[in-house]
Amino acid sequence: MPPTDETLSLHLRSRREVEAVLRGGSMPVTVLRAGLIFGSGGSSFSMLVNLVRRLPFMLLPDWAGSRTQSIDVQDICAAMRLAIIDPEFGDGTHDLGGHEPMTYGELIHSPARPPGALVGVAIQSVHVVAALGRVPLALV
Repeated sequence: MPPTDETLSLHLRSRREVEAVLRGGSMPVTVLRAGLIFGSGGSSFSMLVNLVRRLPFMLLPDWAGSRTQSIDVQDICAAMRLAIIDPEFGDGTHDLGGHEPMTYGELIHSPARPPGALVGVAIQSVHVVAALGRVPLALV
């Protein structure tokens, strides 16, 4: 996560706010930050796969240029176990990542990165200007 709030999306600012609220309490807090999670239960990944499967053509909003570092759900589970059993890992903030950082657009266009990431489907896309970034669009 970028070090300052200036460069954060609303979504990431919200995540940072939740961290601050939790840290404001009296209990020690371990923060595990993760981007896109690959595997069973990863809703963002499932949504992306479903979009690629159903839409042969996509209009990419501005956020598709945002960088993410995906991670496998098994690695998230390992980090959670470590946070519980290792006192040196606990009560800290840890950015978790496993695969090469890339934009969402690159992820959509590169189903082989990480290996088998999406569905092996070629997709055409057009980048949508910022003014249209919040308008849900799809070609049927």
